[in-house]
Amino acid sequence: MKSRSIFHFFLLFLLVSCGSNESTRENSLYIPNKEVKKTLKPTNFFNRFSAVALKSEGNHFLIKVEKLAVFKDSYCVLSRGTANRLSEFSDTGKELFSISSEDVSDLLKVKSEIHDFEIVGDKLFLLLGRNQKIIIFDKRRKVVQEIKLPFVVSRLKKDTNGWVFYKTLNPNDLEDKKYFYHLIWTDNNFNFVEGKLPFKVEIGERIYFDMVAPFGTSGNLLTYTSCFNDTISFVNNKKISDCKLLRFQTGAIRLSEFKDRHKLNQLLSDRNSFLPFGVSYFSEINSRTFFQIGQNATSVGFIHNQETGQSTCFEYLESDIGYLPCPILLTSQGLFGIIDEDGLSKLPQNLTLNNKSNIYEKVINSNLIYVYCFHF
Repeated sequence: MKSRSIFHFFLLFLLVSCGSNESTRENSLYIPNKEVKKTLKPTNFFNRFSAVALKSEGNHFLIKVEKLAVFKDSYCVLSRGTANRLSEFSDTGKELFSISSEDVSDLLKVKSEIHDFEIVGDKLFLLLGRNQKIIIFDKRRKVVQEIKLPFVVSRLKKDTNGWVFYKTLNPNDLEDKKYFYHLIWTDNNFNFVEGKLPFKVEIGERIYFDMVAPFGTSGNLLTYTSCFNDTISFVNNKKISDCKLLRFQTGAIRLSEFKDRHKLNQLLSDRNSFLPFGVSYFSEINSRTFFQIGQNATSVGFIHNQETGQSTCFEYLESDIGYLPCPILLTSQGLFGIIDEDGLSKLPQNLTLNNKSNIYEKVINSNLIYVYCFHF
């Protein structure tokens, strides 16, 4: 099913959205998602383009990159699937550190999977969701601590006075029901504080799609969104408030309208369906807004410039090196994305055959991935 390349399927979850009251509607954004451009030449939104090749050491591969973090002088990428690995690179593309799920399995003597990471100061926090563990590395990337969590989670984020976790994986059978929340807060030492958005759907009815990137940013605030939802919630200091309503031109898929899972799956894999079913990688910074939506059985990007009022939805970006997959990160520097073999496979063949350089051959034949950026 093509939609699984956008959101991983799990049996779980509950639709939770903020109320669409008048105050919410005042804080809203219109999304012309029925007018999707196949390719976007982003000259109206950005000034210049750059790309850096990330050179992996050894024989390991980086494909299906799901998360990209950009720092002043480094990049950090997390790839999923069979090549589950976290890697850090310098700003020139030299690999500084890399650890795979196999490495972690050898370390812990149990099969492991890397679900997420966070870098705070000079420390790296590695989340092993199903293993209910966090491994902490120092600035030399040596293991300094292992934390055992009492709950199963799939994403983490540093919050004002602790940590917030996103929970969509099926709970461990032995897990205490007091952790049956979609958002869980802990203190800085990972001790449970409280949960928000409790599970309300019984096991066996939790047909849901796991969000690739449920957390985002709006200025200095953390944001959250769930699948089959058209609202962005602002999260701060164990509070959820000030929802932004995304007013999709076509409306959005409502889980409550599709009791038949088969019919829902057909709709999500329909290239002719404009109904969106999830928002990921939401970011608001420097008067610009960016996020991805799943629609037309693919990933569609949305970019909005508040100063000019310009906005558009698009599938692919035009660049100096040919056509690029939908980006995944908006920062104060610009809009970032990843070129890897998995991403290239989602581009139409007529685009990859008529590129302006041999960038695609380099990716496929030389085991390279590229970080690209459209700069403000």
